[in-house]
Amino acid sequence: MKSTSKAVKKLTRSYQIALGLIAILLIGGQVVVQVFLKGQREDAKILNLAGQQRMLSQQLGKTVLLIRQSTHEEERTTLLKYFQDSFQQFLLTQQNLMGYDNTLINKINNPPHIQALYEQQKIYYDNMIAGGRQIMLSTTQEDSTHRHTSVTEGTRLILKNEGRFLLLMGQIADAYAEESREDVSYLSIIEVSILIVALIVLGIDLLVIFEPLTKYLIENDETKELNAKLKKANEGLEEQKTKLIKNQRFIEQVRKVTEEKNKELEEQTKLMFRQHEKIEKSTKKLNESIRYAERIQKAMFVRRKKIRDAFIDNFIVFRPRDIVSGDFYWFKERDGRKLMAVVDCTGHGVPGAFMSLIGMDLMAHICSGKPQIEPSTILEELHYGIFRLLKQGQSKNRDGMDASICIYDTKRQRLEFAGAKQHLYYFRKLDQDSHEIQIIKGSVFPIGGGKLPPAKEAKRSYPISILDANKVYAFYLMSDGYIDQFGQETGRKFLITHFKTKLTEIYQLPMRQQQRILERTFEEWKGETAQTDDVLVVGVKV
Repeated sequence: MKSTSKAVKKLTRSYQIALGLIAILLIGGQVVVQVFLKGQREDAKILNLAGQQRMLSQQLGKTVLLIRQSTHEEERTTLLKYFQDSFQQFLLTQQNLMGYDNTLINKINNPPHIQALYEQQKIYYDNMIAGGRQIMLSTTQEDSTHRHTSVTEGTRLILKNEGRFLLLMGQIADAYAEESREDVSYLSIIEVSILIVALIVLGIDLLVIFEPLTKYLIENDETKELNAKLKKANEGLEEQKTKLIKNQRFIEQVRKVTEEKNKELEEQTKLMFRQHEKIEKSTKKLNESIRYAERIQKAMFVRRKKIRDAFIDNFIVFRPRDIVSGDFYWFKERDGRKLMAVVDCTGHGVPGAFMSLIGMDLMAHICSGKPQIEPSTILEELHYGIFRLLKQGQSKNRDGMDASICIYDTKRQRLEFAGAKQHLYYFRKLDQDSHEIQIIKGSVFPIGGGKLPPAKEAKRSYPISILDANKVYAFYLMSDGYIDQFGQETGRKFLITHFKTKLTEIYQLPMRQQQRILERTFEEWKGETAQTDDVLVVGVKV
């Protein structure tokens, strides 16, 4: 009887150990599944966040195009507010994806190959952020020229870098999806392995323990209580098996959802590239149109050879900000009178170029058949011509020009100057080898610009200044683009004082060498900062 009891106890302990192993395997499988499901939820959040970032970058590109094309202030304000919200979300989403922030999602630890993609993307992301900040800066600027400059430069940076950013964002989303698929496959392997081991242990239990114990229990009535316990244990085992099968089905559902998300992301990527191609085509057509306009504008300019032939030594620094220019120079020689003009029209780019064509046509009309016309008269007729052509007496048009005109009369050996918000810079001869720089300021009244109150309009005039040409070593005319340029290192404008100092350093050099120095100085001062306005500087040695 005692030996029988010992056998029962031994079989019972063996069975308990086997059941314990199976329970551990099943519980371990449950833990692995729960951990995986938590990871899958995080992966799904990351995939959605990556898709959202791609759509946000597209939103930025479309919004800046609408802002640049908008002509209504209220619409422009609404678009800028929408851009600001999208831009802030764009920044926050990127910080979360790169693991620098956990506002939207738990902090991400990107694997090396995904982090490498973010490193490749960084230069395009930084440029888009710089473009976005340029556009945000325009909301705080009162000057319309500066606002337009900030919006144009910001738009250029965002559109230039958006395509590469989107391409790399698509690769990153694919990499996240691939990571998720690998995790699902890995979990499937673990789950199947646990199930196989559990079945093997269960099989061993049935063959080695359960069958002998069953035979003994049938023969021995004292084992009824143990049979009940075994039955209960088997029921628990069956319940665990059912849960394991349910988990397998859930994993399969997660796999299907992941595949559907991946297909959706692929469709979004294809749509994104089609939209990007349309934008690139539109941009190309626009650039081709502007380049064609540039050829037309250049054809209207006086040939520089005529200017070189007319003066002993001279130079022209001409740097449009946006391919075509609102600045232009004009020259005419007749009966020993050499007329040199520098004109800065309202705006730059295409609108400024239209104004420059109007200005050149008016200059040609005013000076035709009038060899002895004075600079002040030219400015007056130019003003009334703009006023009349743009119907500024009846419309709200306020476009106009700043201009400076210098006539070198070779017969009477004198220089005649008049300016509209532009000045004449010249070096007066003190003796054989020394000179000093002088400035003759132009009138405070512009050319055109709309109708003034009667009291102010009555005071409009463009006084003429006459100099002895024998006492003038060289003179310079310029628009305000050079002196208004912001420097990369200082963040300040170049200003007239700095320009006068630079002229004093170089004025005795050949004019072509002076031109190279002024161009190099401008580039070094500007650095990576966007060009603020069209630049035009004319220098002439008498």
